[in-house]
Amino acid sequence: MGRPNAAVAAHEEVAREQRAYAHTIYELSALGRTLGWLGLALIDVHRPDDAVSALTEAECVYKRAQMTSWLARTRFHRAEAHRVAGRIDQSDEDLAQALDGFRATGDRIGEIETLRAFADNAESRGDHSACRRHLRDSLATCERWDTDATREIAAEVRLCLSKIEGLAKG
Repeated sequence: MGRPNAAVAAHEEVAREQRAYAHTIYELSALGRTLGWLGLALIDVHRPDDAVSALTEAECVYKRAQMTSWLARTRFHRAEAHRVAGRIDQSDEDLAQALDGFRATGDRIGEIETLRAFADNAESRGDHSACRRHLRDSLATCERWDTDATREIAAEVRLCLSKIEGLAKG
């Protein structure tokens, strides 16, 4: 869209309409996705607290609909909003729940992304040991699920690890 404020307005409008009639699994799924996109748009316009609210509402919708994979994705995005707001501990809490959800549903890419987000949080705290541990866990998951996508991600993770390990030596 290229206009993040317009995206926020559009998602808010659609969410308002969907809230009025969302009862079936399909309708709840649509509402949850709209709220998820709203949360991401709010992060883009530097409104992380509003993003957390939208993503928390999406979490409630996905719980009601028993949509485990979308629930994990929502928690992952809410962790990002908390991180942007400087609430690293709350971000880690959401990441832990997201990781459990991704593992429960077999979403290995979600698992890898979450481990990398844990590494980012650890790095922002200055905890290079935890950062390396999370990156190594991410790399191990990439190697265990050897696909074109995970090989590409593994190359990125190896690059991050070499930079972190270079900082530790320097």
